[in-house]
Amino acid sequence: MRDNVDWFFHQTKASFDLAKSIQLEQSSVSGDTRFDRVKQFQTRDNFVEFIEGFKQNQQLIIYGSSWESEEKIAEIVAREAENLKIIIAPHDLKRIPSILITFPEAVLYSQFSKTEKINQSNTKILLIDSIGILSKLYSFADLAAIGGGFHSAGLHNILEAATFGVPTVFGNKYRKNPEADALIVANGAKSFNDENEAADFILNIINDGSKLEEMSMNAKEFINNQPNASEIILSKILS
Repeated sequence: MRDNVDWFFHQTKASFDLAKSIQLEQSSVSGDTRFDRVKQFQTRDNFVEFIEGFKQNQQLIIYGSSWESEEKIAEIVAREAENLKIIIAPHDLKRIPSILITFPEAVLYSQFSKTEKINQSNTKILLIDSIGILSKLYSFADLAAIGGGFHSAGLHNILEAATFGVPTVFGNKYRKNPEADALIVANGAKSFNDENEAADFILNIINDGSKLEEMSMNAKEFINNQPNASEIILSKILS
């Protein structure tokens, strides 16, 4: 195959070094184009109807692309923390009826638009029953728990939250996610062995403004310091 390829672009130096070890000389490190995509989120219009009225001046935790484990974390945090807003955006919308059994006080996002009787500011738990808005919702968050790390489905997208300077937490059963390891090293994320550990961390950090702010800055810097991979690749192709 190597004889039919002019150039190989590597996301990481580790991949580049591995290529060199097998005498694959026509290669270079370009970075990951996924970072280019999420950087663009910072400057687009991230408005989502009703969310400002829901959040008010309180801290907001988003459980994004959640499965049962992340919802268990949300259940613990909701029980222990009073002045806090929670958004649960399940990975599988078919699970919404079972989630409502666990969180009977939750309000569906679609209900906000269907009736004026719901007081958004008094709603504590918002359950997202639509698709396509999660990456925008992260722009409102103070912390995010990302689904899949405790689940066989695999860790879902952590970069969509990190680009807004949102610290992320997730389970440690993830593979082939070098960005997760790198974000942990940068102290913009934490992984945990079980849901109780994750919940304890969340309950502690939401009351530690300086630590939360530090992780937030680290997460955003981690994204912004990544190379502009698309530009590097295009420049090489055109050279």
